[in-house]
Amino acid sequence: GDATWEAAAGGGAWTFITRSTADDSSATLTVAGIDTTYDTYVLNATGLRSGMSSHAQMLMRVGNSGGIIASGTDYHNHVSKTMSSLTNYDAAIINGGDHWILTDYLSNSTDARGGFTFFLHRTDKYISCNGTLALPFDYDGIEGSIGGWFHALYQPSSTFALTQIQLYFSQTGNWVEGTFDLYGISHS
Repeated sequence: GDATWEAAAGGGAWTFITRSTADDSSATLTVAGIDTTYDTYVLNATGLRSGMSSHAQMLMRVGNSGGIIASGTDYHNHVSKTMSSLTNYDAAIINGGDHWILTDYLSNSTDARGGFTFFLHRTDKYISCNGTLALPFDYDGIEGSIGGWFHALYQPSSTFALTQIQLYFSQTGNWVEGTFDLYGISHS
């Protein structure tokens, strides 16, 4: 007989919420619109290119209705960095800091673009974030790409209503190009 195909019963659908587009006018890329509608959100960045000098770190912070949380010791993360043009493995850890780290030695070459896909899980108190990344690096003139896993936790001492996520750098400079998208995942 013939196969019969039916649409899924609503679970697993990704809903586009917002996009932040780099245009060399801002040092941050922020997506907002996170609320209790979804328990799981997706952060997807594509074609990101920085306009600052090499050795800049790409960092990320969470925010609520009062703004981005840029102080305290509630951020914890580990990012693995397997490097394409070096023969070793590297990692970075933030344990009780005021940000999450995605990479250091970020390249600013005109042909150096990267991105990531992270799943963001929120509760009334904690935020966890995990996924994979592929970003360009420049370590003392050795250019290549960093690819690896990103695991993070935001653990405040009290209830926290997440509304936004921000990408920024450890040095002065702008995002030259790329997009930072936010999706919600439906579970029913």
